[in-house]
Amino acid sequence: MKKTLLALCAVLGLGSAYAQDPGSKENPLTVDAFIELGTPEAAIPDTYVKGYIVGFVDGANISEGAHFSNEKASASNLLLASSSKEDDAAYCIPVQLVSKSDVRAALNLLDNPQNLGHEVILCGSRQAYFNVPGLKSTSSYEWVGGTPSAGSVVTELNEQFAAIPDTWTLAKLSGDKDFYATAYSGTTYAAATGYKGTQPPYDEWLISPAIDIEKCADKNLTFKTQVNGYGSTTSVFETYVLTSNDPATAEKTKLNAEYATAPESGYSSWVESGKIDLSSYKGNIYVGFRYYATEDANYATWCVTDVKLNASSTVDPVVKTYTVAEIIALGADVKEAGQKVKGYIVGYVPGQVYKDAVFGVTGEVSKTNLVLADAANETDINKCIPVQLPSGDVRNALNLNENPENLGKEVTLTGNIEKYFGVPGFKSVSAYELGEGGTPVTPPADETVYKKVSSIEAGKTYAIATSGKASLNLEANKTYGYLQVSDVAEGDSFSTSAAVEFTFETAGTDTYYIKDASSRYYYQKGNYNSFNVADAVSDNPEEGFAWTVEFTAEGVKITNVLVGKTIQYDENFNSYGSYPEITHALPALYEAASSAVESVEETSDAPAEYFNLQGVRVANPEQGIYIVRKGNSVKKVMVK
Repeated sequence: MKKTLLALCAVLGLGSAYAQDPGSKENPLTVDAFIELGTPEAAIPDTYVKGYIVGFVDGANISEGAHFSNEKASASNLLLASSSKEDDAAYCIPVQLVSKSDVRAALNLLDNPQNLGHEVILCGSRQAYFNVPGLKSTSSYEWVGGTPSAGSVVTELNEQFAAIPDTWTLAKLSGDKDFYATAYSGTTYAAATGYKGTQPPYDEWLISPAIDIEKCADKNLTFKTQVNGYGSTTSVFETYVLTSNDPATAEKTKLNAEYATAPESGYSSWVESGKIDLSSYKGNIYVGFRYYATEDANYATWCVTDVKLNASSTVDPVVKTYTVAEIIALGADVKEAGQKVKGYIVGYVPGQVYKDAVFGVTGEVSKTNLVLADAANETDINKCIPVQLPSGDVRNALNLNENPENLGKEVTLTGNIEKYFGVPGFKSVSAYELGEGGTPVTPPADETVYKKVSSIEAGKTYAIATSGKASLNLEANKTYGYLQVSDVAEGDSFSTSAAVEFTFETAGTDTYYIKDASSRYYYQKGNYNSFNVADAVSDNPEEGFAWTVEFTAEGVKITNVLVGKTIQYDENFNSYGSYPEITHALPALYEAASSAVESVEETSDAPAEYFNLQGVRVANPEQGIYIVRKGNSVKKVMVK
């Protein structure tokens, strides 16, 4: 087939595309063109040819002695082809490597097995070799796409991206964004996006180390992907096999795989790629993940993890439980994934500077980090390490903002030893074991009764519910999103212990501010149908904090004044959003019917302690529902 194409090109004149000084340094011949020219009557010195090293010749006959591997290779010759996947000697040329030359030392596959599959430009004499057109007396070489690295060749992949490994390559063909490593709910992964970039289009690559595919017993590649949508129209995620780790110059083959599908909002579930057979490839190859997006109103974020190839032979890393002092001694540049550290929670870092760490729980307590020490009473920052708390279960359970009782507790963490705040630290925590110390506050499970109403009164607390689904407060670790739901036995009233209460405060004439149990205010801006939350009402006219409330036969229309969107329950996504048209179920309002109290009954000499429904201690409770502990007495009350 290939010979037919070469002949057709010659007939059509396409074979003369290399007629402008063919075989020069500036215009090297391709292997196909080299073969098409045939064997010259006399040797033509200083001929340049460009191709991929695909094997060698063992014996006197190329048709019988061609080997497309680097096993037991000859040091005296190479086979060169126009494709790194070529395995037919008819479409290759033999290359002589002169004895004791620098060219032989650098190129031969016996001493340099990593060269297999790499592209190179050679200069030599075009003449008969092994009785076919070949290159002899090879005098110089130039690698295309960088010099192959012997140290980076592997025979397996088993990567979850707790960090971007040093052996993987980050490359940008355009734009100012890179892949990065992150974690959520104990899952670590690499992610890419155009969000917050300033130089579209974005062409970002994450490329594996060189893989000697012929030494892989299992040649099936697998991985998992996840994506969030947010209305992206151009963001693309693809997977390739490359001949080098330079995507600008490498030969690239796009792979067919199963990928996650972007939902209308939020993140998709993780999707298995399926088994991708790489057995047709030869020599050293690279697996590359590509994120591409042109200028877009919203950019999707693509995530990839659990990249495996021939991973059955992988040996689990040795896991050690470090002390804080041992991690400090390792230095800031050490990276060790999947390790443990044991110490005491002594404080947090409130801003960006580690030396400003606070020992205790005073001030604006951070939710995103902890300070760990070998002693519960440590106050020397030089004897401590910072710990990053990834969003999700780990942050919810450990952060001192919502769990002040954790101060002084002993904890064992599983994650990565690596630089954080510029000093030795611990990141990407995936598991924890919390020891004794302190008295955790657990809100009682007694329920609040809510009764359906047909009018609203400023300052009172209500639940938003329809179809047996009451809207929950936005999670404490989020600043925006759709509202999840709690199942309730809806009718003229229902009772629940879930955090479904919202207080409607006066914003102006017939308008209200909506505040949740954590005293956060809900607003909308831009084109999003989800909610934003803030600790205080903003005067910024671009942020819509004001809402109107209208009771109709179809339900209650709670409409944002700025963007004109109305709160509705979306049956498809089982959540509440705020939409420009009435396309989903309007809710009803249910007033909290618990008895309002001005103060806690003095049943003991112990002081009264107030906690919101997330268990966070509140020094000066404002209007709303709280948990009150006084001595051994614990109750839920509504404070006016």
